[in-house]
This record gives sequence, structure tokens and C-alpha cells, in this order.
Amino acid sequence: MLGLRTATGINRDLWRSELVQLAGEAAIARVNRVIAQYEQAGVIAIETDSSRLRLTDPEGFLRSNSVLSDLFNAIEGDES
Repeated sequence: MLGLRTATGINRDLWRSELVQLAGEAAIARVNRVIAQYEQAGVIAIETDSSRLRLTDPEGFLRSNSVLSDLFNAIEGDES
């Protein structure tokens, strides 16, 4: 997950399969809602051709602490 702090981001498919193993399918739905909100706000970019999820520059990087906090909370089941 911390790979989001890099310019290349993370492999979405690999991350999703690891998340299912760690937290279950319900966590995927919660995380997808958070990702969708940040994508709509222009903070997260989903590159469909390379299956990468990354923070946008500069807005995403400036808000990276909030993004990661919200994603971790979604994984744990707390979507405040």
C-alpha cells in the first residue's frame, strides 16, 4: 500500500489479490468506494492499460497521508 507514495504507484491486480487474502472480499468493496471518491476528486489515477493505481501529481502526493489513512480505515472496516 505504501507503494502509492511512489510515482509509479502499485499494481492494482496484485494488491487486490493480497487484500482479499488478508482482509476478505468485504474489504475490497470498502476500499473501492474510497478509491472511487479520490479518483473523482482527481487525487488517484487508475491506469487501465497497465493496471496501476497511483497518486496524481501534485494533488495526490500532497494529500497522500489522508488517502492512505482512509484506505487503511476502509480495510479495517471503519469508513468515517
